[in-house]
Amino acid sequence: MAPTPQALQQLLYTCEQYALDVELVYNTKKTFCMAIMPKWLQHIKLSDIVLNGKKLTYLDSHKYLGVIIRHDMFDDVSISQQVKGTYARGNILISRFRKCDDV
Repeated sequence: MAPTPQALQQLLYTCEQYALDVELVYNTKKTFCMAIMPKWLQHIKLSDIVLNGKKLTYLDSHKYLGVIIRHDMFDDVSISQQVKGTYARGNILISRFRKCDDV
């Protein structure tokens, strides 16, 4: 995470140098960028971000640890998925314990 694309690029240059020192290789096919910003700034053209000489792709959304992170800071899709999952788990419990007696 970085406050600006330029700061991110500088951070990646530092990471590249460290990776060379410890013989680590970054997989640029699995590495992406996302610019999270308020709606009034979303029209701005972002500069290219480069890692190991390859331009990284900007994503609008990404699923991380089961949560969908979006560039526009909305979480309605993730909340909707959690609600659906809660209903599904509740229905599983109901079906498994439907024939149990009240004690």
